Amino acid sequence: MNLDLVKITMNNGSLDALVLGAGCTGIIRRVEIEGPMADGIKIQNNSVNAAHDLLIAGGYVSCGQAASGVHQDGMQGMGGRNVTFRNLVIDCLGGGGGNFFPAKGGSGATTPTNIVCDHCAFGPRHPNNVQIQTSVISGVRNSLICRPTSGRDPVIVGSSASNPVEESNLVVASNDSRCSQQGLRAWASG
Repeated sequence: MNLDLVKITMNNGSLDALVLGAGCTGIIRRVEIEGPMADGIKIQNNSVNAAHDLLIAGGYVSCGQAASGVHQDGMQGMGGRNVTFRNLVIDCLGGGGGNFFPAKGGSGATTPTNIVCDHCAFGPRHPNNVQIQTSVISGVRNSLICRPTSGRDPVIVGSSASNPVEESNLVVASNDSRCSQQGLRAWASG
């Protein structure tokens, strides 16, 4: 794919917004995702040809309330390889793995490998914020991470994460002005 903008406004708190399925590759220059939803962006893992060699170069995921009993991640990377998110703001409410959550799931056809958010900004509303679980060389670098209002650690790295990426990040208090919607977007675009 070669897309300038993917804009999604959700009104169903039980559906995922942007699903990156088998064979998805290329570039999306900007995403704008908002409204009540389950996951904002999901990398599916039901094929050995899961999303790969893909760049999402900017934008935001601003999740409204998920439906009752539905977990919510800003980005859930269940599989795939070489997927880069850059200059992206993710600020979701939670109930799932995190604002950014690479963790093997689905049919288990692939292990998330090199799923990285570079120069991203993560808001404080999700209770887990950044969580790196079963994956290889995946995580966040050069990013702004707001401490979750839940009081949990801003970055959680599980023992099953192989060579997790957690480099040159700036962790700030949840009430820092950079953690507002306007502040997050200004930081990620700067």
